[in-house]
Amino acid sequence: STRTRPRDGAVRVVAAQPRRLAAVFGWSLLVWGVDVATAVLVLAALLGGFDGGVVALPVLLAVCTLAVSAGNLAKVLPLSQGGVGLYEAAFTGLVVGTTAIPVETAIAAAVLDHALKNAVTLAGGAAAAVGLNVSPTRSADEAPPSAGATDEHAESADF
Repeated sequence: STRTRPRDGAVRVVAAQPRRLAAVFGWSLLVWGVDVATAVLVLAALLGGFDGGVVALPVLLAVCTLAVSAGNLAKVLPLSQGGVGLYEAAFTGLVVGTTAIPVETAIAAAVLDHALKNAVTLAGGAAAAVGLNVSPTRSADEAPPSAGATDEHAESADF
């Protein structure tokens, strides 16, 4: 007998309902579009704008789409925290291998692009944690402490 994971049921529900499937596809497309647009803007900024002459905009869009895809695929390898280094290597390799963009510029773009995306992820996670009242020191089953209540297990502040 094959055991199913809890999320397998959710996948079946979404796949069986065309509107939900379309919504998931649409949101995914939007997120990937923002991901690629960020890389394009970072690389264009480092190249001096879209009319810098090093790479035409259609080529920049195509290369950044491939570079972001390769970088995200590289992050799947469990070799570093958050794919740091892996993303940059794949991104840089693809950009340098397919364009006349100097390696220094490609590395700078990869590092800045990944740092921006990680910063947004951290900020979004922090905002969600505050908004959902999630705590790293309390399980999801525990109620948050009421205002003014004291924790009998808390250590004394007296040193």
